[in-house]
Amino acid sequence: MPAGVAAEHWPFHVVRLWDLPSRLTPPLLLAGLLAAWGTGIAGWLGPHRALDIALPWLALFHLLWPLCGPRRLQVRRRLQSPGWHASFAAWAPRALGPGRLAMLARALVLLCLLGAALTGSLAAMPRLHLDLALAALGLLLAQLAGALWQHRRSGDALLPALLKGLGTGRLDEALRHGSAR
Repeated sequence: MPAGVAAEHWPFHVVRLWDLPSRLTPPLLLAGLLAAWGTGIAGWLGPHRALDIALPWLALFHLLWPLCGPRRLQVRRRLQSPGWHASFAAWAPRALGPGRLAMLARALVLLCLLGAALTGSLAAMPRLHLDLALAALGLLLAQLAGALWQHRRSGDALLPALLKGLGTGRLDEALRHGSAR
């Protein structure tokens, strides 16, 4: 709350945007993809193959954590709500976790990493291996850019959101901005 503003006039409340695993997994996936790329270029096949095997497991965790973590009921309820418009809403309530598009992107990252891991051991498919890894990297960067855009649009400070998983939100932000149909 800014200095000089009374608490009763401050329309925002603190919401928990992410928990620790949700904040750490995308940077770990990004670092793992870059490390796999670096070890592949350097010719270190042992670490490269180990990363090829580990990254799909991390992507699987990233996909399943919202469905099995501490906010699983809210996330499942949001995913079962009718219509895809909630995923495109300009003011979707972020405290509930990922929407359908975010879960679809996480599933696509997992599929790309699985494909890259399976084609990595085949000497006849090095180009497909690289293309799948680049597709996973592109999807992951798009997810991170979407999260940054969402914070910028909502006026949240990025550092507290990334470090502590906290942000501001209005109690009725979805209703006031027309995203609840």
